[in-house]
Amino acid sequence: RVENRALREQSEANVFKTMGSVAPAFGMVGTLVGLVAMLYGMAQAAGGLGGGDKDPSAALGNAMGLALITTLYGALFANLIFNPMATKLKSRIEKRNISQNMIIEGIILLKNKKHPLLVREHLNSFLPPKEWKRDIT
Repeated sequence: RVENRALREQSEANVFKTMGSVAPAFGMVGTLVGLVAMLYGMAQAAGGLGGGDKDPSAALGNAMGLALITTLYGALFANLIFNPMATKLKSRIEKRNISQNMIIEGIILLKNKKHPLLVREHLNSFLPPKEWKRDIT
């Protein structure tokens, strides 16, 4: 059960990791769309595609803004939302694995009627030294 739960939760964390790696690419696609719109606006301003009666600077400014903001959004979503969320999920999965494995090991040791000091030392091996339990109370 522990292994299956870990695999299931790891696949959920991988979704966020993938989203974090793809978000900048979507930002770049938006940048290309903005640049195409900007070039189209430049062509209109030159009179090549008709509709030269509009203010070309407004259309170019809007298209350039779109191009830049999509890159910004892609980077922000990746680095402020998706990647940190994937890292946090992986950390929680590791902590849950350790606690469940400690429970399993403790139950096995108690079933085998091991001495409480041996059980304590064995379970302490799962923890960092500053969290070790020193006395039995």
